[in-house]
Amino acid sequence: MQTATPLSFDGLIVAENYLWDGLPHTKNQSHHYFPAAWGSVTNQPVLLVNMIPPWQTPMHPKFAWRFRPGLHRTASPHIHLLNIWQDDWREGSHRGDALPVASTVQQIRAAARALHMAQPVLMVSEPAHGVLFGQCGERWSVWFCSDDFAASDIRRAQSIRQNEEKFLPYVDLVLAVSPTLAEKWRSQAKQVLLVPSAVDAEELTRYAAHTTGVAGWPADKIRHPCVVYLGSLNERVDYDCLLQTIRQCADVTFLFIGPMALDAESSPYAGTLAEVQSAPNSIYLGRRNRREISWILTQCDAGIIPYLNNDFNRSCSPVKAYEYSALGLPTIATPLPAIELMQENVCIAKSSQFAQALRHVMADLPLWRTRAHALLASNTWQDRVLLVQRKLQSMLVISEQ
Repeated sequence: MQTATPLSFDGLIVAENYLWDGLPHTKNQSHHYFPAAWGSVTNQPVLLVNMIPPWQTPMHPKFAWRFRPGLHRTASPHIHLLNIWQDDWREGSHRGDALPVASTVQQIRAAARALHMAQPVLMVSEPAHGVLFGQCGERWSVWFCSDDFAASDIRRAQSIRQNEEKFLPYVDLVLAVSPTLAEKWRSQAKQVLLVPSAVDAEELTRYAAHTTGVAGWPADKIRHPCVVYLGSLNERVDYDCLLQTIRQCADVTFLFIGPMALDAESSPYAGTLAEVQSAPNSIYLGRRNRREISWILTQCDAGIIPYLNNDFNRSCSPVKAYEYSALGLPTIATPLPAIELMQENVCIAKSSQFAQALRHVMADLPLWRTRAHALLASNTWQDRVLLVQRKLQSMLVISEQ
């Protein structure tokens, strides 16, 4: 990165509660893409700290050896893993147990020294990890607030809110993915920066170009126009809107890529979800890897985001909108603050008008594909890294005045 003054940091440390082995195909969160982009933009080392509960099974068993304790290189340039097998910090915080902070800090500091980090940026996403702020030798502390965590987990809500209030005064910069979160924290945090989700378009297009099909592809059932929903089928989805749209657009094929929520069969939306799945123009493909997803998207005409207007969704920034656009798919979405940031490039419609909006897009696909491609102009993860780094540099100037 070209700057007029030396950077005030020389690496990035990311503390995680997720099992991620550093391989591109296993990224599934905004705070997985961000560190990968950081390394490519700055050529600085990135230390990903994996907090792995002993009872947890790695999500990719054939790569289980990558999760062995200690510091390791990864297949992704600049990214190093520090695997620490210990109690889950989120659950430990919920139970009120003492967290192994001292030993964790000791291992992080040792790994940072091994990677020649003297003034790293420390970034966390889980509020419970805020206990690390000020202890890892960092030049800057950053909280990547990618969701309203308490709104998504009622069982841990009180603990999460307590952690947010306790550690917020110590963090130098809050990265908020949606206008809702940015506004929420602006009055309490030192600095807040709106950093919506983005996309690694190069990765997706490369995967799509080198994939020749996927197992179980129902070629005989696919009719065009074909639209896709990429994501979990859980409590975030407006199933009434979805079912109504499927019924009103009987000539459209609806594909669903992603896992089913564990409690889906016993949830209040179980009945409507069952109707969605059993519709003759609905196809459920289940969980797929990044390569398969990229190819499947190229077989579709548009992407949809039929989300409910609730606290959790108002705080999110759907990565799928950018991923649709990366492969030329227009997006039809229900209105949310982060979606409205893309209003020039996304077709936004209320749930009662969703089917009508879908037909409107299908009637002029070339125009909407052009708008979809335009969304990529300044919405890559590299753009987000540069945005954050400029903010940190401006904070340095202010601190020196």
